[in-house]
Amino acid sequence: MSEIMSLPICPDWAAKASELELAFGQLWVDLYPRLDLYVEQKLIPKRRFRFDFCHYPSRVAIEIQGYGPGHYSKRGVDRDNLKHRLAAENGWLVVAVEGEK
Repeated sequence: MSEIMSLPICPDWAAKASELELAFGQLWVDLYPRLDLYVEQKLIPKRRFRFDFCHYPSRVAIEIQGYGPGHYSKRGVDRDNLKHRLAAENGWLVVAVEGEK
């Protein structure tokens, strides 16, 4: 499933993407082949935050929530909340997607 042909991706994205990200990317391509979804995009000026996926015309950013300490520790939750708040302040709607463990 690492070859998602019509998803505009970074050259090495598929090699480092999680199983949830790969599955979401493939599902998007299958369901919405005409809507370009971009991966690993910096959407907040002067910040290093990257979003898992984004659709530029609708200004929707999609975050695939993982299960490691980076997402569920207090520090990780605080970082995600700041990231989502700053994105909203810059005109983006952030959708957080959780998969099954």
